[in-house]
Amino acid sequence: MKTRAHRVGRGGFTLIEVVMAIFLGGLLLTAAASFIFGIFQLKVNLEERPAFEEHIEGVERFLAFAFENAITGDSDDEAESAVTFAEIPGRSIGQDEVLSFRLPGELPLFVEPETYLPAVTCYLVFDREDGLYLLWQTDAMASEDTDDLRRTPLSPYGTSLVYAYYDADDDDWEESTEPETADAGGLKLPDMIKVIFTHPEDEHTETIVILLPPTEADVPLV
Repeated sequence: MKTRAHRVGRGGFTLIEVVMAIFLGGLLLTAAASFIFGIFQLKVNLEERPAFEEHIEGVERFLAFAFENAITGDSDDEAESAVTFAEIPGRSIGQDEVLSFRLPGELPLFVEPETYLPAVTCYLVFDREDGLYLLWQTDAMASEDTDDLRRTPLSPYGTSLVYAYYDADDDDWEESTEPETADAGGLKLPDMIKVIFTHPEDEHTETIVILLPPTEADVPLV
């Protein structure tokens, strides 16, 4: 899939353009808004189970939204996956590569003062201390300073990230907290990921399941 051309050359948007962008992108922003709302609600009502579960549902909607809207680069290779494993520029987090994807600039998810950002490259990171978060950068940020990344927290209550691979021969799933190595070398992209959340007060756990593109039609849900 090719990215669309983006309008450049101005430092910001007029009020009308901002209103129109918000209107047109409203449905697309539902997932992002819900997870952000869930984070703040969780901080306010941490002891309440419904707030914790609402927070998790928001993270689930956002991740599903992000993977569904992920785009490939400028390559004409239709087989290129929109989600890959990649090293985080200039960062060491205890593992060489993490799941990476690009989101188009038409989706006003990441903002700087007075303007929506163009396409961004995202890195999904899980850390036992900090939970689940995104590191991201625009192409302009990367060209000026490869190590320049922004950080967006998704959930401080994620306690495990599991990679799941479907074995069609055995009709079974293989799960691991470490990605598998592909036969041709490199890391094998999972068919889905699971994120486990733990309530900090009563140790109650919840699990979300997110399919990664491209999803094979014969891959059963678990």
